[in-house]
Amino acid sequence: MADPELVAYIAKHSKLHGDSAVRTQLIRDGLPPSEIDQAFAEAEFKTVRKQRNKRKLALFAVGAGGLLLAMAVMLSREPAKPTVKPGEDPAASESEPSTFHGHYGYMLRLPPGYKASGEFADADKHIERVYIYPTGTNPNHFIDEGLYGHLGILRLETAPRRVPQGFIGIETLRNWVKRKLESEKAVFQLRDVSVHEMPGFIVTSERPFQYVRAHIVGQKVRFMLVGGSENDLFTDILSSLAEVSPYEGATR
Repeated sequence: MADPELVAYIAKHSKLHGDSAVRTQLIRDGLPPSEIDQAFAEAEFKTVRKQRNKRKLALFAVGAGGLLLAMAVMLSREPAKPTVKPGEDPAASESEPSTFHGHYGYMLRLPPGYKASGEFADADKHIERVYIYPTGTNPNHFIDEGLYGHLGILRLETAPRRVPQGFIGIETLRNWVKRKLESEKAVFQLRDVSVHEMPGFIVTSERPFQYVRAHIVGQKVRFMLVGGSENDLFTDILSSLAEVSPYEGATR
């Protein structure tokens, strides 16, 4: 029998990032393939059992009216509406999300048509900077944060929580960000948020220019996601952020 915590971890993160990405990360973490296979099998069994139970409840709740409605739909001769818009590339509509693995042991899920590229922002290779952008975006636009909202670009910056003074906590980070914004005389709003049980807060600025930044504190890594506005793209990518191996390379 596999480790229940490992089974629960696979069941949770496979929904976000896919089986292949989670399996790859577990192998990188040094887990034996046999243990991984056993855990995947048990996770899949539990998922199938839950789905069967849901289907049984759904079938039990269907009455005569529901059956008649289903028959009417089946007998209808109305042609199916096309799922691809005129001029749209059919292959693009069938593309699937991809996963980005960060240096500090985290993963992001990218929407279809998006790529991500990471680099270190400093000579000491302490701060990892990741640009998330639509395929074909000119990299010259990455440096102009004012274009992010218009071009659908996001930037993620990560760094270890440990600094010479100790570990940076959420309250320390929040106070530092507030003081910095107030010193810049920025017009902003701040609210708390949680991403996969990682505490954080979102800053929405109106002046000196419009942007949104999410600050998240993980076990040993701190994250800052930057975008032009808090739209669906920003929310989806932020919610996909997950620590997989938070101890890997995060003790610099």
